[in-house]
Amino acid sequence: MKASPCDRNEARFRIDQARGHLRQAEEAAASRVGRAWPNVVVSDAVLAGVAAADAVCCARLGQRTAGENHQDAIALFRQALPQDKTPLATVLGRLLSVKTPAQYGGKPLSATKAATALNQATRLVEEAGVLLA
Repeated sequence: MKASPCDRNEARFRIDQARGHLRQAEEAAASRVGRAWPNVVVSDAVLAGVAAADAVCCARLGQRTAGENHQDAIALFRQALPQDKTPLATVLGRLLSVKTPAQYGGKPLSATKAATALNQATRLVEEAGVLLA
Protein backbone atom coordinates (compact mmCIF):
# COMPACT_ATOMS: atom_id res chain seq x y z
CA MET A 1 0.00 0.00 0.00
CA LYS A 2 1.28 3.44 -0.92
CA ALA A 3 0.82 5.82 2.04
CA SER A 4 1.72 9.39 2.96
CA PRO A 5 2.46 10.65 6.45
CA CYS A 6 0.07 13.24 7.82
CA ASP A 7 -0.90 14.80 11.11
CA ARG A 8 -3.83 16.43 12.94
CA ASN A 9 -3.29 19.69 11.04
CA GLU A 10 -3.77 17.89 7.75
CA ALA A 11 -6.72 16.03 9.27
CA ARG A 12 -8.41 19.35 10.03
CA PHE A 13 -7.67 20.59 6.51
CA ARG A 14 -9.06 17.39 4.94
CA ILE A 15 -12.29 17.58 6.98
CA ASP A 16 -12.70 21.18 5.79
CA GLN A 17 -12.26 19.95 2.22
CA ALA A 18 -14.76 17.17 2.85
CA ARG A 19 -17.34 19.67 4.06
CA GLY A 20 -16.70 21.88 1.04
CA HIS A 21 -17.17 19.03 -1.43
CA LEU A 22 -20.30 17.95 0.42
CA ARG A 23 -21.74 21.47 0.11
CA GLN A 24 -21.00 21.43 -3.62
CA ALA A 25 -22.71 18.06 -3.97
CA GLU A 26 -25.76 19.36 -2.10
CA GLU A 27 -25.92 22.46 -4.31
CA ALA A 28 -25.66 20.38 -7.49
CA ALA A 29 -28.41 18.07 -6.22
CA ALA A 30 -30.66 21.03 -5.44
CA SER A 31 -30.05 22.78 -8.77
CA ARG A 32 -30.38 19.77 -11.10
CA VAL A 33 -28.81 21.81 -13.89
CA GLY A 34 -28.00 19.96 -17.10
CA ARG A 35 -28.09 16.27 -17.92
CA ALA A 36 -24.89 15.54 -16.01
CA TRP A 37 -26.03 16.86 -12.62
CA PRO A 38 -26.22 13.36 -11.07
CA ASN A 39 -22.61 12.73 -12.11
CA VAL A 40 -21.55 16.03 -10.58
CA VAL A 41 -23.32 15.15 -7.34
CA VAL A 42 -21.71 11.71 -7.20
CA SER A 43 -18.27 13.05 -8.11
CA ASP A 44 -18.35 15.68 -5.35
CA ALA A 45 -19.82 13.15 -2.93
CA VAL A 46 -16.91 10.80 -3.64
CA LEU A 47 -14.41 13.59 -3.07
CA ALA A 48 -16.15 14.45 0.20
CA GLY A 49 -16.08 10.85 1.39
CA VAL A 50 -12.42 10.35 0.50
CA ALA A 51 -11.43 13.58 2.25
CA ALA A 52 -13.42 12.55 5.34
CA ALA A 53 -11.71 9.14 5.41
CA ASP A 54 -8.31 10.79 4.96
CA ALA A 55 -9.06 13.11 7.88
CA VAL A 56 -9.81 10.16 10.16
CA CYS A 57 -6.72 8.25 8.99
CA CYS A 58 -4.47 11.28 9.52
CA ALA A 59 -5.84 11.97 12.99
CA ARG A 60 -5.83 8.38 14.22
CA LEU A 61 -2.99 6.69 12.29
CA GLY A 62 -0.72 9.51 11.15
CA GLN A 63 -0.96 8.38 7.52
CA ARG A 64 -3.34 8.24 4.59
CA THR A 65 -3.32 6.30 1.37
CA ALA A 66 -1.58 7.93 -1.56
CA GLY A 67 -2.24 5.41 -4.32
CA GLU A 68 -5.03 4.69 -6.74
CA ASN A 69 -6.11 1.40 -5.14
CA HIS A 70 -9.52 1.89 -3.58
CA GLN A 71 -9.22 -1.32 -1.57
CA ASP A 72 -6.14 0.05 0.17
CA ALA A 73 -8.02 3.22 1.10
CA ILE A 74 -10.92 1.21 2.49
CA ALA A 75 -8.60 -1.10 4.46
CA LEU A 76 -6.64 1.77 6.00
CA PHE A 77 -9.85 3.62 6.87
CA ARG A 78 -11.17 0.47 8.57
CA GLN A 79 -7.98 0.29 10.66
CA ALA A 80 -8.41 3.91 11.72
CA LEU A 81 -11.99 3.46 12.91
CA PRO A 82 -13.08 2.50 16.41
CA GLN A 83 -14.60 -1.00 16.51
CA ASP A 84 -18.18 0.30 16.64
CA LYS A 85 -17.62 2.48 13.54
CA THR A 86 -16.08 -0.10 11.17
CA PRO A 87 -19.28 -0.26 9.05
CA LEU A 88 -18.25 3.18 7.78
CA ALA A 89 -15.53 1.46 5.75
CA THR A 90 -18.27 -0.35 3.84
CA VAL A 91 -20.00 2.98 3.22
CA LEU A 92 -16.74 4.34 1.79
CA GLY A 93 -16.42 1.26 -0.41
CA ARG A 94 -19.91 1.70 -1.83
CA LEU A 95 -19.22 5.35 -2.51
CA LEU A 96 -15.93 4.58 -4.25
CA SER A 97 -17.66 1.99 -6.43
CA VAL A 98 -19.45 4.79 -8.33
CA LYS A 99 -16.39 7.02 -8.72
CA THR A 100 -15.34 5.80 -12.16
CA PRO A 101 -18.78 5.93 -13.82
CA ALA A 102 -19.42 9.35 -12.31
CA GLN A 103 -16.13 10.93 -13.23
CA TYR A 104 -15.14 9.13 -16.41
CA GLY A 105 -18.31 7.54 -17.77
CA GLY A 106 -20.02 8.93 -20.83
CA LYS A 107 -23.57 8.43 -19.58
CA PRO A 108 -25.64 10.27 -17.01
CA LEU A 109 -26.15 8.47 -13.71
CA SER A 110 -29.59 8.21 -12.16
CA ALA A 111 -31.05 10.61 -9.64
CA THR A 112 -31.27 7.64 -7.26
CA LYS A 113 -27.52 7.02 -7.50
CA ALA A 114 -26.91 10.70 -6.84
CA ALA A 115 -29.16 10.68 -3.77
CA THR A 116 -27.54 7.52 -2.44
CA ALA A 117 -24.02 8.91 -2.91
CA LEU A 118 -25.01 12.17 -1.24
CA ASN A 119 -26.39 10.27 1.76
CA GLN A 120 -23.24 8.14 2.01
CA ALA A 121 -20.97 11.18 1.83
CA THR A 122 -23.06 13.02 4.41
CA ARG A 123 -22.73 10.10 6.80
CA LEU A 124 -18.96 9.87 6.30
CA VAL A 125 -18.38 13.60 6.75
CA GLU A 126 -20.59 13.80 9.84
CA GLU A 127 -19.01 10.75 11.48
CA ALA A 128 -15.50 11.96 10.65
CA GLY A 129 -16.32 15.29 12.27
CA VAL A 130 -17.39 13.49 15.44
CA LEU A 131 -14.25 11.34 15.46
CA LEU A 132 -12.04 14.41 15.05
CA ALA A 133 -13.74 16.42 17.80
